[in-house]
Amino acid sequence: MEKKRMLIVIIAAIGISGSFMPWASVFGMSLAGTEDGGWITIVLFAIGGAIAVTRGTGASPSPRT
Repeated sequence: MEKKRMLIVIIAAIGISGSFMPWASVFGMSLAGTEDGGWITIVLFAIGGAIAVTRGTGASPSPRT
């Protein structure tokens, strides 16, 4: 796998795991990443990681002569 694709997969994994952690904490109350719209970030990171894994190499086929 190319370095750029591997970096995207690593970032997606970090983003997904970070979505399960608390995002804010004020006066002893915390807001978890999965509350309200936090599931959207999980889905978007998963889609980005899946695209990076399943997409082809991007090399164009050589023309036949």
